[in-house]
Amino acid sequence: TVLVEWALRAADEAGCAGLGMLTFETPLVLPPANAVQVQLVVSAQAGERRDVGVYSRPHPDAGWTCHATGFLSVGTTGSQDLTGPWPPPEAERVEVSDFYEQADTAGYGYGPAFRGLTAAWLHGSTVYAEVALPALAGPSDGFGIHPALLDATLHPALLRDEKPVQLPSVWTGVSLWAAGATSLRLRLSTDDHGHRLVVTDPLGVPVLTAEAVVTRDADTVEYVRPAPASAPAPRQRRDAADWSGRLAALPPAEQHDALLDLVLSHAAAVLGHADPDGVETERGFGEIGFDSLTAVELRNRLATATGLQLAATLIFDHPNPLALTRHLHAALSPQSTDPAASVFDRLEELEAALPTAAQEAPLRAELRKRLQAAVARLDGPAEAVPTPLAVPATLEAATLEAATLGEIFDFIDQELGRRGGTGAPMGAHLD
Repeated sequence: TVLVEWALRAADEAGCAGLGMLTFETPLVLPPANAVQVQLVVSAQAGERRDVGVYSRPHPDAGWTCHATGFLSVGTTGSQDLTGPWPPPEAERVEVSDFYEQADTAGYGYGPAFRGLTAAWLHGSTVYAEVALPALAGPSDGFGIHPALLDATLHPALLRDEKPVQLPSVWTGVSLWAAGATSLRLRLSTDDHGHRLVVTDPLGVPVLTAEAVVTRDADTVEYVRPAPASAPAPRQRRDAADWSGRLAALPPAEQHDALLDLVLSHAAAVLGHADPDGVETERGFGEIGFDSLTAVELRNRLATATGLQLAATLIFDHPNPLALTRHLHAALSPQSTDPAASVFDRLEELEAALPTAAQEAPLRAELRKRLQAAVARLDGPAEAVPTPLAVPATLEAATLEAATLGEIFDFIDQELGRRGGTGAPMGAHLD
């Protein structure tokens, strides 16, 4: 959290809206004398971002060690507050008087300056909590947000987390709205993308928001990194204009192939594969071995390679290498991109969402009607949409939940082709 606070200060000094992303590489360990030289390096503006790096060395003759890299966001971001009664009436209070003793048993060693959690409530996957800056942490003067107080905002995650000891690995979309706070209220929600934070003062005034904080097991972190021999410099990123120029010189099919090669090569590197041919283009990222941490790593690599500002949820929004390639193609070469690409992206997202969305019978019925109407519109004017057909038992409940979008379309083709008597099945128009 010290490095995050430094990066937020750098954003303020550089006139940026906030911290787009910060990925930790090596801990900054203080030497016995507690003396260390630190550099924060911020690059010139490139589009909507400025690269940032945090480096240190124990003395002037030593090489620099990189502790974290990322980028600052130039564009504006929105804030959130905690509206409504506090605590939320639907949340259940949790006793936290022995929280830090239990944390010690779990493997966390919070010293007296870091024991800031004072109250907590649970509601589903969301934790509501109150934290305060311990007196032993020192005053909040001079900080945007005191690192000990910022660290305490993550402690409530332990009330829901039964994993081994976790360390923050990546912070994404961090904005500081007010400085000098000594006590906070917060909402911490957790999903596959990480922890999302909304932090206010006791009156509900926004203090800090974070789109995602990704953690990883403490015993799996590779913390040894060779120190560069010379002074640090921002990592070089390929400008998006370079890629746009390269793609403009290629036929559309070759544009797609070039970007697909880029996606597959970086996906293979993240997964530890020697050959990108082993990464299947139409299989979901989750199926081929990606988790929340490797998802962020792939996003970081592609952002570095292309110069694009990519969302933290990139591979969840575009769930396989082919869909991700189409997204990059649209961002880098919107004039020459196949106009049908976004439609196929949405169909893939729909296919991924159907098993969850169709768990209740009334919703399954409505989905059938909408899918049938959508396919009918491909075959003729809107007024030709047929009356929804009764769905036989062969596509009821469990079958629908397990079916792919293609299987659903095949079923519609068969049923409409047999009953409508109009010749070719409607699905033929999809080819």
